[in-house]
Amino acid sequence: MSSAILISAEASTITNNIDLTPRKITKATPTHAVFLKCKLSDNIISQSKGAILELPKALKKTKRDFAIVSGHGLYAEADCFISDFQSNSRKVLTKTFAKNYQSGTETDWAIVSFKRIKGPHIKRYNLESYLDPTSSIHNAPISFARARGLPQNSQSCKVDIVELKTLKTSRPIFSHNCHAIPGQSGSPLTHNVNGRDQLIGLHLGSMWMLNSPLTGKPGKINIMR
Repeated sequence: MSSAILISAEASTITNNIDLTPRKITKATPTHAVFLKCKLSDNIISQSKGAILELPKALKKTKRDFAIVSGHGLYAEADCFISDFQSNSRKVLTKTFAKNYQSGTETDWAIVSFKRIKGPHIKRYNLESYLDPTSSIHNAPISFARARGLPQNSQSCKVDIVELKTLKTSRPIFSHNCHAIPGQSGSPLTHNVNGRDQLIGLHLGSMWMLNSPLTGKPGKINIMR
């Protein structure tokens, strides 16, 4: 029997506030995520999040930073900015969408570049691979921000793999049980190994199902990429 689904890519919260300066936090506060804000008109911006990447050694001297963000939070024709929690705002210089990008799917991500943000408050993540996601990530403890306006991944939750079955096929969906709200799309989900935060995915949005594999009833699950 098939499960009716609707994927809601709720990354960008539309707001009537064009202030691109984030709320300032003390220097001791680790910045797990950064804001991605795109100006849609004179008085409307969209807001989502992203994670700054650790560059390979050969690119360490570059004057740019690179961040991975949700694709649907990035507008190709709009002026977009990356902001941290120290009042640093950087205009996005380049935008590279995933091949065959489509909102709400496995390709819902993009890479942006901007003038480098200096300071120990920025957490940069390596892009790492996992041998067998069904065993190494299944039910693993992860961390996530408690709200879209907070920089720390202080919410403890778990990631799981849900098997999505349709009439003709089935495929695994990576999900998590963290509390998430619109505007948190692109927020990093991290797993701490020996005191080091590893990036294992980005929050994408919510999936509504008439027959949730988690409860067997209509309900919502959070999906990640």
